[in-house]
Amino acid sequence: MQHVKAMLHPERVDEVKGALEKAGYKDMVTDKTRSPNKKSGIYVEYSHGNIEINTISMSEIEVFVDDPDVKDVVESVRKFANYGKIGGFKVFVWPDTVSNSLQLSDEITE
Repeated sequence: MQHVKAMLHPERVDEVKGALEKAGYKDMVTDKTRSPNKKSGIYVEYSHGNIEINTISMSEIEVFVDDPDVKDVVESVRKFANYGKIGGFKVFVWPDTVSNSLQLSDEITE
């Protein structure tokens, strides 16, 4: 079992979710990540003045899949999340055993 997490632009979430559901992966978690500043920018002060750094809101989709299906899920995300610009999406994959051990350690410390 593998844990697949995709970070992508919010306007692409519905397309990616639709593609994954069509492929048979109906159980998934979606979440919107917020930019660090409510005004959608970070202001940095330098000796020569202030610089505004704009941040982009991203959304995430998480799904647990069997080992042979990881390639199909990643390919579906790549195909439907890509909109032609660099940095449009990222996909992270790690074994489910890591997720389970993190949950267990959280339960123990609480």
